[in-house]
Amino acid sequence: MQSGIYILINKKTDKCYIGSTINFKQRWQNHRARLQRGVHDNPYLQHSWDKYGKESFEFGILEYLDNPKELHLAEQFWMDIYRLEEKQLYNCGLCATSPRLGCFASDKTKRKIGTAFAKAYPALINVKTGKKIPEGINISALNRKYGFCKNGIYNMLSGKVLQYKGWVVDAPGAIDTFVTAHKEIYRQLSLIRRGFTGHKHTEETRQKISGSRKGKHFSLETRQKMSDAHSKTYPTLTHRNTGEIISAGSNLLALCHGRKLNYTGMWRLVRGKQVQYKGWTILTSETKD
Repeated sequence: MQSGIYILINKKTDKCYIGSTINFKQRWQNHRARLQRGVHDNPYLQHSWDKYGKESFEFGILEYLDNPKELHLAEQFWMDIYRLEEKQLYNCGLCATSPRLGCFASDKTKRKIGTAFAKAYPALINVKTGKKIPEGINISALNRKYGFCKNGIYNMLSGKVLQYKGWVVDAPGAIDTFVTAHKEIYRQLSLIRRGFTGHKHTEETRQKISGSRKGKHFSLETRQKMSDAHSKTYPTLTHRNTGEIISAGSNLLALCHGRKLNYTGMWRLVRGKQVQYKGWTILTSETKD
């Protein structure tokens, strides 16, 4: 039996993190890998890991569950129990199904957010229309006035993107600079896509390429293999977060089209080249237990 509720305990502070999973081993490996790289989604858990070290943490199992659909309900039960016992939790939110519910930013964080988006901005010019916007002191107000995306102008001013909807900083020669940079980017992309430049096949090579497949036909066996590759059968699948189950079928391509899933990702999952894709995993006898 692999699904259930787990707990991650800081042995030095007794503070813990409660979660649910359909695969205890894989979930612990995922937590540990992200914590060691310093990119864990939970900042409180990441800070403690950095401060006390991995030797201070222990992974344990609180409850085994037969039905994956009961995971969130059971997780909420254990979170409530620990809070009633006044145990400290690393879990950010109050609700198991909405991890951020009940989370509030500190005054320091609010000030940082406010400072970032109330930042002054220089005069802007649109390279497509020539329209100009005078300099101002509040990017948030600018976004509201012109209907800009929250991060669009900010990313452009930070140098993360070359332009935002045609807007760039209004400086001497700004449009010419943008056009030159834009052409250079497209030139580089063109070289990357082509792989090489200036090369032309000889007439002899062209004839060889043209005639290489003429008169040749795929055998029935080959046709069947090509058909099977694109309408590949797939085993029973389950979603690690929602517990939803998809029964085994005979056409993976149709499944991907119906659920708007990437065929390559699901194909790699079915072939065993990756453990999960967007939460979907193969339902095995171990998963059922």
